[in-house]
Amino acid sequence: MADSPLDRNEEEALEEERLQGTFVLVFFVGGFLVAVWLILFFIYLSRL
Repeated sequence: MADSPLDRNEEEALEEERLQGTFVLVFFVGGFLVAVWLILFFIYLSRL
């Protein structure tokens, strides 16, 4: 039996929701890495 259009739309909505969650997670991880880098950089500068 073929999927009904409603089932496909639900699957696409779930996939889009997962992609949005991944997008937000990437921004949080990137922001964390930039923050750590800046903290270490300012520590380095303060010790010169």
